[in-house]
Amino acid sequence: MTLLFLNNEPRAMGAAKSVVGKRLCEERQMTKLLKKAFKRASELSEAEQDALAKLILAEIEAEKVWDRLFASSAHVLEKMAEDAMTEHKARKTQELDLERF
Repeated sequence: MTLLFLNNEPRAMGAAKSVVGKRLCEERQMTKLLKKAFKRASELSEAEQDALAKLILAEIEAEKVWDRLFASSAHVLEKMAEDAMTEHKARKTQELDLERF
């Protein structure tokens, strides 16, 4: 099965053709493992398929949220890393003792 991704969103081949020229399209093939998973999922009841689909879609959306959060906070994370290195160089840090946890 071939999926087209427009702006990182999967689209049916027909839907993508109308947008070609307006946006960049990238064709991607499903991995063997994903094909196997979908084949097995197709054997489930309709209710189980819908439940699995909701889980998959929620996971994909959650990943997008994390990506956006990290992208928007990159400067904050960079500043925190710089501060940590400054403290370490000033010998204001101590080695983590895993036995104390």
